[in-house]
Amino acid sequence: MTSSSQQEPHNHQNTQQRIDDQLSREFPEIGAMSKEDLQDLLNDPEFFHAMLIRQPEVKRVVEDHQAAINRNQALAERNLSLRPKLEELRDQVTASFNQTQQTISQFNDLLKQQADLYQPYGESASRSRLLTALHESDKSTESLANQFVVQGLLEEDQFIKEFREERTKYHKRAWVANRWSEGNFRWN
Repeated sequence: MTSSSQQEPHNHQNTQQRIDDQLSREFPEIGAMSKEDLQDLLNDPEFFHAMLIRQPEVKRVVEDHQAAINRNQALAERNLSLRPKLEELRDQVTASFNQTQQTISQFNDLLKQQADLYQPYGESASRSRLLTALHESDKSTESLANQFVVQGLLEEDQFIKEFREERTKYHKRAWVANRWSEGNFRWN
């Protein structure tokens, strides 16, 4: 009887119908468990955990996870080791930027000074001086003529010499002013 009673549970396990589903195919060790063992697996968290971590897929996931953690830690350590150099480079870039801004400001000040210095020599200032000199030459020749004809203060030779010099200046200036107003004179 003993032997038959020992046979009976053994036969019960062997004669138990195996479940053929996706879970039992993917996890054959769990699929081979009896209903009571599966109940124990569900009711005992430590047994469940021990069974779970023995599975090759779980082992692979845990190993991959640990490898990812190790890679991330190595990257973090590398990034931290680069921090002083990056901070130094950031400080250099900031200093260069500030120096560039200061240089740009100085350059703009120099451009303004240059424009102020060139203004008296620019086209409009030169044209204005030319027209003023033209008017003064005309007034000077009129004054010489008045001194000679009306007042009689100048000798004939002196009048001719001074009048000719002043009138020559007047005509040269008038010629340049006319060409300039016609657009035939270029200011370089």
